[in-house]
Amino acid sequence: YRIIGSESETRTLSVAVQTPQGETLSEGFSVNWYEAEETTPIASGYTTLSNADPDKTYEFEIILEDSLLAQYEQPERQEIKPDDPASVTVTLTPVSVLTLTGEVEDSSGELLADVSVLVELETDEEGEPSHAGTTGEDGKFSLTVPALYAQVSLQKDGYYTKRIDIAPVAAEGGTYDLG
Repeated sequence: YRIIGSESETRTLSVAVQTPQGETLSEGFSVNWYEAEETTPIASGYTTLSNADPDKTYEFEIILEDSLLAQYEQPERQEIKPDDPASVTVTLTPVSVLTLTGEVEDSSGELLADVSVLVELETDEEGEPSHAGTTGEDGKFSLTVPALYAQVSLQKDGYYTKRIDIAPVAAEGGTYDLG
């Protein structure tokens, strides 16, 4: 006779998440486990699925938290078939980048140096920009940021703050010129 739940009747599936440099991550994401083609997870949050039926196909979905979404693309849902290895490693893909360029001038057209350029990505905490720079002596700036929806704030003491919403789809050739 067979004992239900014995090791010979179950399989433990696991997934590891790593950066393109090979660093294994232990936080900043969660994992949802599904039976093949189902929409409701059978387990959530953990990198392992214990007591999996060795004859079934399962799927897993890695859900990146905002801190990782600013750096990496959301991985696609993947499947593990009965004859696949029980342990899978997923290497994250960096998000595309966008170069923001522009020049800042005052109302009379004079270029302004030392203007703070703050970029708050859609994945940042509200009011907590993740990228910053300043204009040079020529009033120009250039910042490279992840290609995500963002709000750019231009700030200088004695002047009103200007905010510009950007959509990465409007960028040409990876550059978004703010003027």
